[in-house]
Amino acid sequence: MKTTDLIGLYSKHPNVLRMRDFFAQSEDKTLHLNGLTGSSATLVLAALSHDQRQSRLIILAEREEAAYFHNDLAHLLGEEHVFFFPSSYKRAIRMQQLDQDNLLLRTEVLNKLATRNAKPLIVTY
Repeated sequence: MKTTDLIGLYSKHPNVLRMRDFFAQSEDKTLHLNGLTGSSATLVLAALSHDQRQSRLIILAEREEAAYFHNDLAHLLGEEHVFFFPSSYKRAIRMQQLDQDNLLLRTEVLNKLATRNAKPLIVTY
């Protein structure tokens, strides 16, 4: 089974169809998903985003969880549509020390948002 087949199955699920209707009602909507295990949250979001390209901000609890989610989503939808928006500061030694790699990732996201007609999925924590 291909990933597109799996996304297609999820996109036909009644709950995903309800979520799609929920987002279609207005631009400014917030939705909290609970009770999904494993990669099911990623598949739900991929099913929502597969047909309808809209900018979305996905906020997860911690960096590692966000990194795994980003990786799964980029694998399902393509890396050109999914971006990781990390903190700009190093957490380990000094809070005031900037992390140059993270600054590059953040700049990439901001440049994508500034691009006309871009509809990125942004994963952060």
